[in-house]
Amino acid sequence: MPVRIKCWTAPFSDNFPPDQRVRGMWLKDADIERFNGRGAIVFTDDPAQAMTFGTAKEAFEYTMQSPKCHPVRSTDGLPNRPLRAYTTMMEIFNDDRSSG
Repeated sequence: MPVRIKCWTAPFSDNFPPDQRVRGMWLKDADIERFNGRGAIVFTDDPAQAMTFGTAKEAFEYTMQSPKCHPVRSTDGLPNRPLRAYTTMMEIFNDDRSSG
């Protein structure tokens, strides 16, 4: 069953309050190499524009990617995974495009 990644909450730090405008939006694009491995993440409120994955496992693995340019966080030595800064959920959907 096709899956989309949906944002539940945005990241938060002392310097940047969470951008709650992305809550409930779907992942449209992610370039995790941008901004020295911090990533450029784009969400959309249009589910038709969202990235789709064949399975929830594929979607989860996509969120677990580390950028090649900065695979480990300098602050704590843990893997740098820009998409994991967001709390996300995998949403199974009916792909009506395949019928008809």
